[in-house]
Amino acid sequence: MSEEQPQVDDAGRVVALQVGFAALIELLGRERPELRQRVLECLRQTGENPTNAHLQSAFTELTEMVEGLAR
Repeated sequence: MSEEQPQVDDAGRVVALQVGFAALIELLGRERPELRQRVLECLRQTGENPTNAHLQSAFTELTEMVEGLAR
């Protein structure tokens, strides 16, 4: 007997993707710390790009999630 899963909205999908991405970078970064640093720098630069000004807080949040897993 399978239970019906509740409908997921876009915000839920974004959170799941953020957590999955952060976890993946953490796992890869254990073997290759330079990769983790390059990804973090890329996230920072992308968030600071004037074209992405409206998304800056999202990139900052994702960067903090990746950094938080390393602590």
